[in-house]
Amino acid sequence: MTKASSAVSASCRYRPLVLIDTDEVVTAIAKTMAELTSGQDGTIRQQLIEQLMREVMNYDAEFRRDAGTGGIGSDARH
Repeated sequence: MTKASSAVSASCRYRPLVLIDTDEVVTAIAKTMAELTSGQDGTIRQQLIEQLMREVMNYDAEFRRDAGTGGIGSDARH
């Protein structure tokens, strides 16, 4: 393995440390969902919120599996 390919390989295994204000992210998602569902009736709004929650839980499980197997995270479902 050459130095260049070794550096590329190493950079693919590690993600840079990024500090994210999770409160801002959650607030942004909540505002977006409120805006998207404001014209919907209560039943449809509740279904969309539940769908979002399921997706969050699915991604959480996927990232936890990847972390447990040494993976970095999946880009497969974007």
